[in-house]
Amino acid sequence: MLRISDFHAKLGRQISHRSRQLLALALNPRCVLCQLAMTGNESAKHRYSLCSTCISQLQRCQNNCRRCALPLPMDHIDSATICGECQKQQSPIEQIIALGWYQSHLRHLIQQFKYQGQLAAGRALSGAWLHHCQIDKLPQALIPVPSHRRKIRQRGFNPAALLAGDFGDQLSLPVDLKACVRLHPGTSQMGKDKTERWRQVQHMYRVLRCDYDHVAIVDDVVTTQATATTIAKQLKEHRVCRVDVWCIGRTP
Repeated sequence: MLRISDFHAKLGRQISHRSRQLLALALNPRCVLCQLAMTGNESAKHRYSLCSTCISQLQRCQNNCRRCALPLPMDHIDSATICGECQKQQSPIEQIIALGWYQSHLRHLIQQFKYQGQLAAGRALSGAWLHHCQIDKLPQALIPVPSHRRKIRQRGFNPAALLAGDFGDQLSLPVDLKACVRLHPGTSQMGKDKTERWRQVQHMYRVLRCDYDHVAIVDDVVTTQATATTIAKQLKEHRVCRVDVWCIGRTP
């Protein structure tokens, strides 16, 4: 028969073991992508729940056009270069700043955040963007691509608004949630071609007001630029001088 004193001693050891486990998790959080425990050095260095191995496996947007963020030809690489397509047509967007190509691990993380409600993945993505992306000039405000209220009720949040909130907190920038609204719920753009995407967004968004000279539109993924361009055009009609786009993933 287990004596009371022995029971208390055993319980104390169990609590102590559990406390050490909790402390270890707090000091060494797990990577949101591979689920392996991160080292203390990784936690201190990155602070956004992605281990060094997984960060190195993200396909970062490099050697890309400053304006549209698409890859440049290998013989036409310059940090300030604009691709031939962007030179031929006038765009209301000054530049797109993207963390990486919407492929493989980055795509998996974005889908975890957007479709499975994994908010930790969203924080990891915004943290990685802030750590790796270079901003030549800060905007006066951030405008997240709005979700329709029906979609927010279904999902529980607007992914672009959460990303913008993280950016705003870290960079001390206001997030304007009322500048632009989504008029219609529409249908998912996943799997649609460029023509279908452009047709769908033409009358989907409306900028109600904007009193800034320089803003950044925030979205999780840029594919055809249809959404960002539609909103940027309306912002320019409200006398905004410069419109940037900040996104996590860019479809190559």
